[in-house]
Formats: sequence, structure tokens, C-alpha cells
Amino acid sequence: MTQAGGFALAAVEWGIPLREAALGYAWCWLENQVTTAVKIVPLGQTDGQRVLFQLS
Repeated sequence: MTQAGGFALAAVEWGIPLREAALGYAWCWLENQVTTAVKIVPLGQTDGQRVLFQLS
């Protein structure tokens, strides 16, 4: 099972509406991308938080 499959299964089991589940999954993906950029690219944690704040 993939991460998306597990996320979908949990959303169904917990009765989370599709829109909220999709937004939650997208936010998790985005946060992981920014965290990776903070570690790989010379992007500090403060700048990473600033990016997440602007995208939210």
C-alpha cells in the first residue's frame, strides 16, 4: 500500500470528508517538500517556515 492509499483508508475510516482529506494530504506533501529543501538547499528553517506561511 502506498502512503496515499493509507491516507485515503484512514480518511474513510475516520469519516473525514473528501475536500478536507485532500487538503490535508496536499499540506503534508507540501510540508515534506519544504522540509527537504531546508535540508538539501541552503534554505534556513526560518525561510522554510516563511514559505509554508505564505503558501498557507
